[in-house]
Amino acid sequence: MSSEIIASNSWRKRISGEPYGIANLLLLEITGELVKHKGNSYPYYSITGSISREDKRYRDPVITCGAIHSEILAHFPELAPLVTAHLSEADGTPLHAADNARYWAGLSAYGDGRAMSPRDNYGRIEIELDAAGIEWAPVTLASHLRVSVELARDIRGAMVSGLPWERIAAQAKLLELWNTQAGAARALLITHKRVSA
Repeated sequence: MSSEIIASNSWRKRISGEPYGIANLLLLEITGELVKHKGNSYPYYSITGSISREDKRYRDPVITCGAIHSEILAHFPELAPLVTAHLSEADGTPLHAADNARYWAGLSAYGDGRAMSPRDNYGRIEIELDAAGIEWAPVTLASHLRVSVELARDIRGAMVSGLPWERIAAQAKLLELWNTQAGAARALLITHKRVSA
């Protein structure tokens, strides 16, 4: 798969191996990108990392890797804007914003018309029943939309009432919020300051 990297930056730091039961220092390496993979219709933000041993004696020195956002933020809290924008489009819009919002709001249905519950695929998230007995996930909806739980409840109410997504997004000023978040993430990628221990 070919990729077009629009902007990128990297960070690295030696960290304590103690949380992983290792006496020596480990190397945390982070890559942040605005990237477009072949086949995708839009570029998106990504921040991933790896924590590995520096000792060359190990055939596989990697302790953990991928979207290790908790570890990244523990050592580089200033990268929070990139973590926030992870898997968002270039303008900051979350991945499948409207469709995923409908799902977390408990408003999606299977092809045969049965209601979908967020519990169906994500059993360990918080579930709340609305007055009609529909299961939905307010905290996860808020996290997906990157808004407060109170605003997520208002957005769900607008969705339940049948307002079109574009109108809901405009009234809640979601596009402005997401664009501001994307700008902060973009600034981290175009700054050529590398942080290293």
